[in-house]
Amino acid sequence: MASARANRSMGALLLPCSCRLWWLDRALAHLVSRLGMRLTGGRSVSNRDGTPGLKGLVYASALAVFAAVSPAGVFYPQLVSFATEELSVVNATGVRRGMSDGGPVPALAAIAPPGWAAGELAQVSGAEAARQDPDSAGLTGRMLSEYGLVSIISRCFQRGQRTVVARVYKFASSQGAWGAYLALKRGASAVVPSGDAGSEDDQSVSFCQGTYFVAIYTTAEDDEEAKVLVLAVAGQLSQAIGSGAEKPHVLARLPRLDRIGGSERLVMGPVAAAEFSNLPYLLSLNLAASRGAALADYRVARRRPERLSLMLVDYGSAPLAQSVFKEYTSNLAQAHKGDVAGQTALFKLDRSYLWCQMDGEMLVVITGARQAGSAASLARQSGL
Repeated sequence: MASARANRSMGALLLPCSCRLWWLDRALAHLVSRLGMRLTGGRSVSNRDGTPGLKGLVYASALAVFAAVSPAGVFYPQLVSFATEELSVVNATGVRRGMSDGGPVPALAAIAPPGWAAGELAQVSGAEAARQDPDSAGLTGRMLSEYGLVSIISRCFQRGQRTVVARVYKFASSQGAWGAYLALKRGASAVVPSGDAGSEDDQSVSFCQGTYFVAIYTTAEDDEEAKVLVLAVAGQLSQAIGSGAEKPHVLARLPRLDRIGGSERLVMGPVAAAEFSNLPYLLSLNLAASRGAALADYRVARRRPERLSLMLVDYGSAPLAQSVFKEYTSNLAQAHKGDVAGQTALFKLDRSYLWCQMDGEMLVVITGARQAGSAASLARQSGL
């Protein structure tokens, strides 16, 4: 009897212990996979000739360490095989599996993660997207058209109840790709070392690179396997895209001081401007004739903290900027009290003030100020 009780007690102790080991394994697996992607920069871990590079060897070492220290001795073999494929699997033509020459579309078509069922590529042209408004994140087809959308290619990967979706947006210019990225990205910025700019949260990775915006996400929550696939696909697509592009000039000119991170937007027409800004008389700004406009919010602390919105429009021509300034301030003066002095203007709106200023080929409009001097102060301290 005593022996039976002892056996039952031992079984009761072993069960929670094994559960703890399993959860520790999952935590270590997630840590190693994230470490590998960070060390490889989200890109290929092999050399051009297909042999493992230095970063690849570091990734392999991290996986080996995990196998050695795994408390329960069980790892997810499909993750190991997918990660090690990055290091050693080269076919007869010298192209690694999951990768292909010719840009992100062939690369996406070639990705075949073990244990996952890969769907067919789905492609929508820019004109079709404008008609269908297919995007669920709120960016309409007309807005995508303003950004110069050429096509959208997507593919789904399924494993049980898990789904991973990869979507590649091709634009006519890198500025359009930046605009779509800032409008559609998820999670915190400057986290994923992929592309020209990237962001990440627990279920997704998004980045812009060159003339492409890439969004990869999973429907599974708290699922390390799905997230590892998301990160791996992001790295392969970034490698396939290749060279990147500089940040758009108008976006780089946004003042940094007091800027609220994550509030930045880039618009290339009145549709996107109306979505992201509540400026009065937006049509008078003639954004369709501009090179683009950048928006951001700023937290200005004077007597009372205020949140101001700034729009910087690049017209590429001082005479055009001057003409727009005159038309815009003239329209404002018809309905609001204001003071126009040279290249600056201040207007009193219903519950706030609006500041408008010429800056060479650019026009600056600041709104949301509860005090008359706040907008002008933001313009001065930002060097505008």
